Amino acid sequence: MEDLRTQLNTLARPRLLARAARDGIGHYARKRDLPRVLAPLPDAARLSTGEILVKLLDRERQQERARRARQPSYSLVRHLETLIAIAAEGQVFLAHPPTEPSRHDKTGRSQKGTPEESVSISDLYQRKLSGMDSFLFAT
Repeated sequence: MEDLRTQLNTLARPRLLARAARDGIGHYARKRDLPRVLAPLPDAARLSTGEILVKLLDRERQQERARRARQPSYSLVRHLETLIAIAAEGQVFLAHPPTEPSRHDKTGRSQKGTPEESVSISDLYQRKLSGMDSFLFAT
């Protein structure tokens, strides 16, 4: 199976979806939007960015299959919300590469990889990050 960086680097969707996702990044708020996008997951905001991206990419693959199969249950709005979340969380993930072993809290959960409160998605959007260029800057 491909690693997370490779999956983010190779993600390619139709130009209109990519452009809409790119435009929506500035409005993405993790605390507000992530619980809605990962609805049945109760503590989505407490997961690391990597864990969130794995769940988002799985969900997006299902939505892409439904879109291509023209299933009546397909929702463009849900698909777009998922793509926006992937783009925003992907920028945070790529901007903070893991360089050292993570520290764990008393429950054993890793605290490394969770975005800091001071990290602004719109600030990260201004940078060109490797791998997301093909998805975010599609013309």
